[in-house]
Amino acid sequence: MKPYFFIGVENTTLSSQDIKNLMHPAVAGAILFTRNYENKQQLKELCQAIHQLKPSYPLKIAVDHEGGRVQRFIEQFTKIPSAKYFSQDKPFNLQQAKKEVEKYSSIASKELAECGIDINFSPCLDLDWGNSEIMNTRCYHHNPDIVAELSMAFMQAHHHNGVMSVAKHFPGHGFVAPDSHLELPVDNRPYEEIATDIKAFQKALPYTQAIMMAHIVFPQVDDDIASFSTHWMKTILRQQLGFKGIIFSDDLQMKACNQIGDGLARVEKALSAGNDYLIWGNDLPLLSELLENI
Repeated sequence: MKPYFFIGVENTTLSSQDIKNLMHPAVAGAILFTRNYENKQQLKELCQAIHQLKPSYPLKIAVDHEGGRVQRFIEQFTKIPSAKYFSQDKPFNLQQAKKEVEKYSSIASKELAECGIDINFSPCLDLDWGNSEIMNTRCYHHNPDIVAELSMAFMQAHHHNGVMSVAKHFPGHGFVAPDSHLELPVDNRPYEEIATDIKAFQKALPYTQAIMMAHIVFPQVDDDIASFSTHWMKTILRQQLGFKGIIFSDDLQMKACNQIGDGLARVEKALSAGNDYLIWGNDLPLLSELLENI
């Protein structure tokens, strides 16, 4: 069985149930949250404990460390500005913004690597259309060329420091107002308009190691949610854009996924559609039950 799950753990140290879950052959890694962090020394010990569980297939450890309001580790870590911070100066200077992004990305990735974090689910390549409260400060800009340039600076610095970055949320989460954590957003634009959002991802592909899909349905393109869509992942992302890196789902517990069915139905559909790795970060009792049935 090829491991494909990135799963949450309960606390700041591993419980016996965490160890059982992480040792499951379907599990490829862990995703950490604020609940898993007290200080840098504790985080190093937790990461070391996770890394040592599977010597033959070392587990990877991921986190959402975008900056701004999406930064899981705060105490003893450098506070990273939100993406919007880098384009707020008027007049906007792209070269200066790139230097600032690279500086903070280098700081963040060095601190993550020092503690044993392998993957950062960042940066957001979503465009700021001015519609989304959940995405507004997490977007670099509304211009796809600028978003691509700043994202490439971010990804290059992470790569230099040995931390994988993950571009998200393909094909773009910036236009819709609803929060996919709470409901399923529907983007009714035709593909010709969505192509503006896709342009940011396409331009940044040479620097992109991994992409995370969006829990959004684009009915004028495909009836399936993008993160469960063969058309979006295999036809557009793989074949048309030529992406050869890793594809991550967003968290399968988000309420945008409710229409897919129970946990097992979500896993089966997400894998068959083209995701390489699936995220299940919370509701750990349900996760344990799910793993027992795989």
